[in-house]
Amino acid sequence: MHAGPKRILLDFGFVFTQAQDPSVFDALLEELGLERGPFMAAWARYRLELDRGSLTPAAYWKTVLASCGVEGAEGFVDARLAELVETDLAAWMLPRKDVHALLQGFLDAGIDLAILSNMPPGIGARFEAAWPWIQRIPHRLFSGDIGLEKPNPAFYFHFLERSGWEAASTLFVDDLKVNIEAAAALGFAVHHFIEEADAMRAMSEWVAA
Repeated sequence: MHAGPKRILLDFGFVFTQAQDPSVFDALLEELGLERGPFMAAWARYRLELDRGSLTPAAYWKTVLASCGVEGAEGFVDARLAELVETDLAAWMLPRKDVHALLQGFLDAGIDLAILSNMPPGIGARFEAAWPWIQRIPHRLFSGDIGLEKPNPAFYFHFLERSGWEAASTLFVDDLKVNIEAAAALGFAVHHFIEEADAMRAMSEWVAA
């Protein structure tokens, strides 16, 4: 049992959205003569630096493409940066409609929700514009806008200080085990998001307890 208000702290990608769709990059990869596997490995390798804001989008994409052996990566990114950013965003733009409905129902019932997500600077606002109901969630913390990232404990502490919430009365939901482990070590109740139905059940049980 948990004491205090029933609260849920949510990751964003893979929780609000379906899994990343790497096929959106296929036309670009064909143009550059790259295979999807090595490209996505490079995409992931430098992602945390983009998400915390220590790499600019231009620097990130130049690093990714150069590491894949693309000749003239700098010039390509300088000319096509907007396209790269939009394609990257499109890969995450498929919503989990049942999760959205559940979370909106929680808000209607007065359940406190918040977001703690690793995301490049400014991208959180793009999702808020695409799905305006998210703006009903009062605490929405995106790593690139703050300069901290999960699983750094400082990001969780920053959230607790800003929100006034207590870890012990908060269920933290994330798809990455490392982030779940960091939250659990700080006293959060946790659910590792693997299957959508299981996560929805866990959240419903938490607010009903």
